[in-house]
Amino acid sequence: MSNFSETTAVSPTSTAPVSSPPPAAANPTSTTTTTTPTKPAEAKSYTTAKIAIRMMDGTQLVQTFQAGEQLAAVRLFVQLKMDSVDAAFGLMTNFPKKVFTADEYEMPLDKLGLVPNAVLIVTKAP
Repeated sequence: MSNFSETTAVSPTSTAPVSSPPPAAANPTSTTTTTTPTKPAEAKSYTTAKIAIRMMDGTQLVQTFQAGEQLAAVRLFVQLKMDSVDAAFGLMTNFPKKVFTADEYEMPLDKLGLVPNAVLIVTKAP
């Protein structure tokens, strides 16, 4: 008879586990999911801007403009829809709050962050 106990010896170069259970068996409630690599998000290039405009009387207008059009085009649209064409007014966004300056009326809508959609509020001129 031999005095050897019944243990399994594994050589250092062996890939078989010594006495630890496989990872899936260690936690039977865990699930293994595989994910496929996704493409990096491509920056979308919008060609239009859908602008909702809140008038001073509480009505709302919605109009689609080209992304490259100037804010002055929106101002002209509002002017044509107002009862008094000579009324002085400004345009602003509510969030983030921004009152547009005279220089910004010459900038395209996409550069002002109004593409693909935005809400503009008509305000009394200061």
